[in-house]
Amino acid sequence: MVPDSYGKLHPRLIREEHVSVTEEPYGRYLWHFVPEDPVPPEKPAFKVAQALYDLLVTYDSTDSLIVLQGDSTRANTGWKGGTHAHLEKMLGRKLFWSICVLHTNELPLRHLITSIDGPTSSDTVFTSPVCSLLSSVNEMQYNAEFRGVPGGEDLTEIPEYILVNMSTDQQVSYQLVQAVKRGVLPSEC
Repeated sequence: MVPDSYGKLHPRLIREEHVSVTEEPYGRYLWHFVPEDPVPPEKPAFKVAQALYDLLVTYDSTDSLIVLQGDSTRANTGWKGGTHAHLEKMLGRKLFWSICVLHTNELPLRHLITSIDGPTSSDTVFTSPVCSLLSSVNEMQYNAEFRGVPGGEDLTEIPEYILVNMSTDQQVSYQLVQAVKRGVLPSEC
């Protein structure tokens, strides 16, 4: 809280990146940090790589590190200036990159929606004809006349024992693809 000129306290928002480091395959927490501010011409990704390198030295793990995991942001995966590339340079060798598929999966869908319905007006607001309906989709009634969309490849059947181990998002996505392809709505499944 920060006082104003009258002594009234106001919340202060501080935006900063927090990086968590875990050991795999068990996900054991090792460390977390807030990267230092870069000094121009340094980039934030370099500071993250530098802190990760220091951690590897502390744990005597510079030679044993094999895989870097992270999301698919340019700050991590930029081929020249991303955290992963900087860390590889610091280590003097290439590493395997394990990039979060959930982040990667959304990109083709975003491009498809943009090509069909147009771009968004911000990070949170849709103004195009179809996407503007998304905020009220749960209140919409099912169309009893709905028919599946013909064409394309047949769907691969996912066995129940695999489905139950998928995330809720993956299960719902699978049901929705089935609905569009076969004309069987999720409430009818």
